[in-house]
Amino acid sequence: MSVARVAIFDEPPRLHDDDDRRANTLRELLQSLPGFITGYDLREEPTGRLMSVTVWESEAALAAGERAVRDRPVSDQRGIRPSRVERWAIDARFEVAPDVRGGAAEAQYLLDRTRQFRSG
Repeated sequence: MSVARVAIFDEPPRLHDDDDRRANTLRELLQSLPGFITGYDLREEPTGRLMSVTVWESEAALAAGERAVRDRPVSDQRGIRPSRVERWAIDARFEVAPDVRGGAAEAQYLLDRTRQFRSG
């Protein structure tokens, strides 16, 4: 069963001068890990609060991902810690229908993503 990891940062974090680079190395690491499906970094405009949502094929893949993030070089770590972390089971996945998005390329993309999701 697929799972989502939701990390909530209630206070706007203090970021390093090179935070964009550090965030990019984190995203590249996550994308390279077996079992990673997708991720989102969200920001609440008025308050600066952040939320990170990552989706994984399994609890085991999520646990391995957390270890990989923890074990990366200090120079690549963002140095921000969430106020809380929650895990959610994925009950359903849905996206915009290909005919709404338009074009054969988008239809093929959705078909490929559905196959990837089902094979996980």
